Amino acid sequence: MNILTGKSLPRRTFLKGAGATLALPLLDAMTPAGLHARGRAVAPTRFICIEEVHGVAGCNEWGATQHLFAPETVGRDYTLSPQNVLKGLEPWRESMTIISNTDVRMAEAFDAEEVGGDHFRSSA
Repeated sequence: MNILTGKSLPRRTFLKGAGATLALPLLDAMTPAGLHARGRAVAPTRFICIEEVHGVAGCNEWGATQHLFAPETVGRDYTLSPQNVLKGLEPWRESMTIISNTDVRMAEAFDAEEVGGDHFRSSA
């Protein structure tokens, strides 16, 4: 990279800088100055992910049968049981996508002696 100055930039240094640039999030200081002053016509999109593990009632057999964290039915017209923790998000149900039943039962601890081994089997 011997451009106009006659100084060279080692390839490894360039790749380190490019990697750091790609790894950093876009900061407000990196956007043009007048961009935020114009305002936004559309509200920003939000992403919320809720995961329950390690003893939460919804992540065991009893919680699954009571539908504490998942709807009773599937599809667009799902129903939430009265004790469901997602009941408070009912006003936003048209904007929500609920993904449930993704647990890996074979990765759970089989005996009390191997508690902790479930993390190894599930690659967590």
